[in-house]
Amino acid sequence: MKNVRVLLNNVEKVKDFVDLIEKSGAMCEIGDGNYFVDARSIIGIFSLDTSKPLDLKIDGNSFDTLVEKINKYVVN
Repeated sequence: MKNVRVLLNNVEKVKDFVDLIEKSGAMCEIGDGNYFVDARSIIGIFSLDTSKPLDLKIDGNSFDTLVEKINKYVVN
């Protein structure tokens, strides 16, 4: 798995992000470093503090393609 940081600081961003992840079919987890949830779960994402960047773990086979699709949410 490879990691990127994403910022999903409003409801519309979370909805769009989850839609992109679901369409990709990639296996992904998102979390704050200690607690991770399925990145396809809107409810799971809202259990996290979305005001801060989150760690997204992406299955290595899907990494490059998926990062291109979610690039607008990727932060350093």
